[in-house]
Amino acid sequence: MADLELRWFIKGVLSETGVKGVEVEGIYRLKDDQDYIPEKVFMHTKTDTTGSPIIIDINDDGISIFPAVNRPQLSNDSEVMLETFDPVVMRGDSIITLDIDQVSGTVPGEDLTVILYLNEI
Repeated sequence: MADLELRWFIKGVLSETGVKGVEVEGIYRLKDDQDYIPEKVFMHTKTDTTGSPIIIDINDDGISIFPAVNRPQLSNDSEVMLETFDPVVMRGDSIITLDIDQVSGTVPGEDLTVILYLNEI
């Protein structure tokens, strides 16, 4: 069980909310006296997405916590769980942000929830 959960929610149809290529509203600052490692990330939409996948990125002080070739993607489904990360320690007092790098032009999905699960070290 994770020690900390960071949650983002983007209401509405993703192609209509203007989120592609921009930082999603809502940032987190980790406690200054505690370091963390990512355990897993969960993505869910109210409706299935088809066509190009939804691709997200989570940044720790502006640097991705995922390998470039293994960012979380949601395609032809309404949820996904990813447990593969770059070896990363998220230091206390870090700023954590979510970016939406890609949305589908076919059926982009609606009401996206992203949850990052972290463990204390």
